Amino acid sequence: AGHIDAVTLNGENIYMAGKMHGLVPAAGERYTSEDRSNSYFVVAVVKRDSAYAFTMDELHGKRSCHSSFGSPAGWDIPVGALIQRGFIRPKDCDVLTAVSQFFNASCVPVNNPKNYPASLCALCVGDEQGRNKCMGNSQERYYGYSGAFRCLVENAGDVAFVKHTTVFDNTNGHNSEPWAAELRSEDYELLCPNGARAEVSQFSACNLAQIPSHAVMVRPDTNIFTVYGLLDKAQDLFGDDHNTNGFKMFDSSDYHGQDLLFKDATIQVVPVGEKTTYRDWLGLDYVASLEGTLSQQCSGTARHGTSGDRPGRGRGTHTVTTPARARSQASPTRSASALPAAQRGLPNSLDAAERRPRRPIPRGLREMQDWDPRVTGTRADPSFA
Repeated sequence: AGHIDAVTLNGENIYMAGKMHGLVPAAGERYTSEDRSNSYFVVAVVKRDSAYAFTMDELHGKRSCHSSFGSPAGWDIPVGALIQRGFIRPKDCDVLTAVSQFFNASCVPVNNPKNYPASLCALCVGDEQGRNKCMGNSQERYYGYSGAFRCLVENAGDVAFVKHTTVFDNTNGHNSEPWAAELRSEDYELLCPNGARAEVSQFSACNLAQIPSHAVMVRPDTNIFTVYGLLDKAQDLFGDDHNTNGFKMFDSSDYHGQDLLFKDATIQVVPVGEKTTYRDWLGLDYVASLEGTLSQQCSGTARHGTSGDRPGRGRGTHTVTTPARARSQASPTRSASALPAAQRGLPNSLDAAERRPRRPIPRGLREMQDWDPRVTGTRADPSFA
């Protein structure tokens, strides 16, 4: 306790840190120079096939490809959206079984297969030797967002739930691997929540949700401007992956890791602007989708059948330390799948948790005479954002 002053979190952990502990965002990650909203979209990708055309409302009985169990764009948001729309109706809080019964077959790689329905691994192929099938890592060829898209490309599945960038990353010559080398982006379409189909370039109007980038979260008594100022100064010196100053903020390859301090895809740390609370940063659409999914957890049983240990969790966390002097100074577009404001009630299980006394948060910043930006970060499982 008392050693961590700031932590970089993904969407779900931002929600829990803000709701349960009162943490607030101090800075965010930007991934591409064109992405001014610091976020990405969750999309449902299908092949452009007039002979086998179906809509979002007709997903029941189809074959689905997912990046991994518990990943935001590959699992949390798609499943949450289908639950919100009433297509998936979990019984006894058993979301895994409900998903396995909704789709004909799926590939949902997972780290801990305990009580995992077999149909959620039915489309997975493992490595080149057929081993490690459905493993929640790169040994499974259909693991990850590119892997989920490959599952669609190779006709294993009918729909792939991925990021809006996934199709572009793997088509039109952007991926030289044999399975992707000849792919064209115009051969794929998006399923829209309103029942229409759209071009893959129309992701901002045809998506399941808009997911915010990772954010640096701090205690509410920390001066967020000081924290961002320190990070901004650091990125002036170390933000360029080709700098000669001896440290790279956004490239973990020299340190034998992945996404250690920030996601390696980050090109810049940006201020939060007016998004000074966890709900502001996440956006009402994302919060509604997340709470819809969390309402099905029933004390941790929802996403994994009857086991009390959710498989594959613990990712999306990076820790950083800032100087002691920091403390002393110390409206996203709505998507078609969002719930109306009147329906965005908190789930009972979370209400109960809110009424309990908050767990103590370490207070006080570590005393340091000079800030050393060559701090190390930790990430239990760097697989996904």
